[in-house]
Amino acid sequence: MIEKRQILVGVVVLVFGITFLLTREYSSSSLGSDIRILTQYLNASVQESGRFVYKIPRKESDSIDYNILRHAGSIYSMATSEYSDEHSVGAAIDFLVEESSSPVEGLDNSLAVWSIPNFNSPKTKLQAKLGGTALAVVALSNLPNWHDYENELIRCGNFLAFMQKEDGSFYSKYYPETVGRSDEWESLYYPGEAALAFGYLFELTKDEIWLEHLESALHYLAVSRSESGEYIKDHWALIATAKYFGFKLSNEQKHRDIYLHAVEVTKTMLLQQITEDKINRFLVGGFSNNGAITPSATTLEGLIAISPFIKNSDIDKKDLYTAIELGIEFIRSGIIRSDELKGGVKRAIAQFDVDHPMATDHNRRVDEIRIDYVQHVLSALLGFRELKK
Repeated sequence: MIEKRQILVGVVVLVFGITFLLTREYSSSSLGSDIRILTQYLNASVQESGRFVYKIPRKESDSIDYNILRHAGSIYSMATSEYSDEHSVGAAIDFLVEESSSPVEGLDNSLAVWSIPNFNSPKTKLQAKLGGTALAVVALSNLPNWHDYENELIRCGNFLAFMQKEDGSFYSKYYPETVGRSDEWESLYYPGEAALAFGYLFELTKDEIWLEHLESALHYLAVSRSESGEYIKDHWALIATAKYFGFKLSNEQKHRDIYLHAVEVTKTMLLQQITEDKINRFLVGGFSNNGAITPSATTLEGLIAISPFIKNSDIDKKDLYTAIELGIEFIRSGIIRSDELKGGVKRAIAQFDVDHPMATDHNRRVDEIRIDYVQHVLSALLGFRELKK
C-alpha cells in the first residue's frame, strides 16, 4: 500500500543548490480520485476548436508552439480513463484526424499526422513526424468506437510501414516539399511509439504484417543497443514490448533478444531512482534530481507495463514493485488538488538556487502546467491501478 503522508504548506528546503517549494497540501487521496481529477482537467482543457489549452500560464505564442504529438498522447490517456468526456474526446479527435491529418502524396492508401507551421507546430517546415502518426494510432486504437476509425488506422499504419527501413529502424520525419523521408535527426522515442502502434494494429486487425513490423522494430532496438552497450530510458519501447509479449510468438531468438533488452532498460531505470535522501525526503521515489515530475511518470509507465513479464531470476520482482509504488507516490505529489487548476500537474517540485547555471530557465517554469505533464501522470496511474488488480 502507498504510505499515507501529509506535507505542510509552505515548507522550503535548500540543499545542494536546489530549493524545494511545496506550496500546496498533498494528502493521500485515493488513486481513483486522482485519476478522476486528472481526466477532468484534460476534459476541461479541450476548447471548441478541438485544441487543448496547451500550457498554463498561457502565452500568445501557444497557438504556434502547439505540439500535435502531445495532443495525440493526451487523447490516448483520456481514452483509457472511465472519466473522459465523450464530447471533449470527440472534439480533440476531430482536430487530430480532420484538421491535422491528410494522405501522403504518392503513397497509396496512406494517412499521416502533419506538423503544420503556425497551426499545430512551431515555425518549422511542413513535416510528418513518425511519432505523431504513431501516437494517433495508439490514441484511436484505445477508443471504445475504434471500429469507426479502422480505415484511418490502417492508412496511418501504411505510412508507418513506409517509414520503416529493412533492418527495422525508422526514418524520423517526412518532408513533402524537399527530401521526403529523412533520418538526419534521430528520435529516442519515435521507434518505440511506432512499435506500439504496430502492436495495436495487429491486436485489432489480426493481420500478421503488423506483427512483423512490430517484431522488426523491437529487435532492431534490442540488437543495436546491445552492440552499443547503451540502454536508454525508453518507456515507449517497454510499453511496446509488453504488448508484443502478449501475442503468440514463434521466433524464439528474436523473442529472447527483445526480452533481454527489456531487462536491461528496466535495470537502467531502476538505477536512476532516488530511493533514499535523509536531507531531502521530497525527492525520494523520483527519477530526476531536479524534482521534475514527467521524467518520473514516463519511466513508471514503462516499468508498470513490462513488470508482469520480467522474470524474478533477472530482476527481483519485490524490488521492482516497491520501486513502482515509491515512484507513484512521488508523481502524485505533483498533482494540484485545489483551486481552479485542480487536476493539473506541475512541471517540477524543485527550484534551483539563484546561483545555479540553470536557475533562470528552470525556476520560471516550475509551476508550469502542460498537457503532457498531466497525460503521463494519468497514464502511469491508470497502469498502476491495473497492475494492482
